[in-house]
Amino acid sequence: MKFNVGDKIKIVKPFMRMGRNHVGSIGKIVELMYYRRPYIGSDPTHYNVKFDCYKRCHIFMRSELEDSCDKIE
Repeated sequence: MKFNVGDKIKIVKPFMRMGRNHVGSIGKIVELMYYRRPYIGSDPTHYNVKFDCYKRCHIFMRSELEDSCDKIE
């Protein structure tokens, strides 16, 4: 797991759900979401994120968000 609740992230590569226009947008991890699947275990499978370019939170899969975003220190 790369991100925790409260981490600020920045989009560094475009990915399918956000597109090229939102590269550089800053977001905050609001919630870790767990969906029970036997092959995944106890790790979160989705992130609930509030980006500055949207008015409401959106749910993103863990793999696509970890590949396209970096944590802001």
